[in-house]
Amino acid sequence: MKVISCPTSDSGQFSGYLFTILKDVQSPWPTMPPSTKSLVQSTAQKACQTRVPSVFCWTKMGTEAGQQLADIIRRKELERASGGGIFAWGIGNSVGPAIRYARSTESVQDLETLFTPMKAAPKSIDVAPTSIVMWLGFVSEQGETELLPPHMLVTSRGQSELGLQKRSHYALICKSSSSLVSQRNDEAIDHRAVRNLVSSNPVGASQVTSVVRYSYSESSGASYPVLFRAKLTGQAFVRLAMPVLLTGSSLAKYREVCAAQTREEWTAGMMELRGSYAPGVAS
Repeated sequence: MKVISCPTSDSGQFSGYLFTILKDVQSPWPTMPPSTKSLVQSTAQKACQTRVPSVFCWTKMGTEAGQQLADIIRRKELERASGGGIFAWGIGNSVGPAIRYARSTESVQDLETLFTPMKAAPKSIDVAPTSIVMWLGFVSEQGETELLPPHMLVTSRGQSELGLQKRSHYALICKSSSSLVSQRNDEAIDHRAVRNLVSSNPVGASQVTSVVRYSYSESSGASYPVLFRAKLTGQAFVRLAMPVLLTGSSLAKYREVCAAQTREEWTAGMMELRGSYAPGVAS
């Protein structure tokens, strides 16, 4: 019987996390046919790749801007499919410094985001917001305001819980070669095994998005199923800019875009929706 050890995703060092393969194979490793060896190695590699990484960005998902989670994921899949695998996921808090720390100090160049559903019931302000804002732009690494790519749609509620106008929102720039609605993930996250990467403090219940370190030795039972995962790409994290309030015909068009069934419908709808606010954005 051959036991294959999985390297961790960030350092390439062997982690000691072992997968026992070949439980149905009788022949020993040295005499095994090359084709069987190749299959075993491929299976082990896939198992390693689907583990919860030792360092990753954890995003909890729920109802947002009046949309239920299933509807958000469906439209994000249309966005991903229309953008060559790249999509933006809006978040309410800044994780930029932690992402830079992971990339520089921890040398995690291919930082992944794991998406899990929230456990808490959605807030009434997220279920039925008084207004919805669409963010047209972002702040580049050079500090300049630029338009988001034309296939990206990021919205948020227009007001804070105190009733003030929402002035800040952020997004993770993600890439996945697999569909967000049909990924098969067997992994789950145990919140007891998670620590904030920079501070080493436990992840608070109110933390929706955070960059964390995961320790299997501290896990005693996973409780957050991973619905899908993606790699952070390019700038990875951006502060959004150019918010516009969706009202009247623009709100109706936004809802029409969200109901799109194909990439073609999504692309055409986004050109019309975004173009009405930012001429040339679809060019």
